[in-house]
Amino acid sequence: MFTNFLYKLKCYVMKKIVTILALLFTFSFSFFPESSGRTKKKGFVSYHGMRVDREEKKFQVTKIAAKKNKKNEEDLLEIFVRFSMPINPRTVNVQTVLLNEKPCGSNVRFHYDRKGETMMISILEPDEEYSIEFKNLNSYNGKIMQDMKYCGIKDGLQVRF
Repeated sequence: MFTNFLYKLKCYVMKKIVTILALLFTFSFSFFPESSGRTKKKGFVSYHGMRVDREEKKFQVTKIAAKKNKKNEEDLLEIFVRFSMPINPRTVNVQTVLLNEKPCGSNVRFHYDRKGETMMISILEPDEEYSIEFKNLNSYNGKIMQDMKYCGIKDGLQVRF
């Protein structure tokens, strides 16, 4: 009976010690300044799980590149479009992206990188040269891109804006 009492006392004391140590550990971060390697970046805001710039900058295309590939013996043209901020993929459809002044057909596929800043347009059975037009595309933070048209897109093109 006495050993049972000592066991319960020991458990009670251990629980109190663990609780006190946890509280001290939690509150110690509020008393000490952050180290230089762990400073918070104040230039970003979280938006739908994305890190979006807080500063006001223009939503626009910054780079276009194109290259031809072969996929299962089919010709494939891949057009890489890089934007100044993450694009909202829900705004990309046949009315907002026009190829050669026509809505995209069934031979066109859109792919995005993890950050959403780069969009790849894959075209099966491509023509020699394309023009691409963007209308009413939105970024993740709601900025609307001004309507833009780029001509002369063909294999081997790399243009920065």
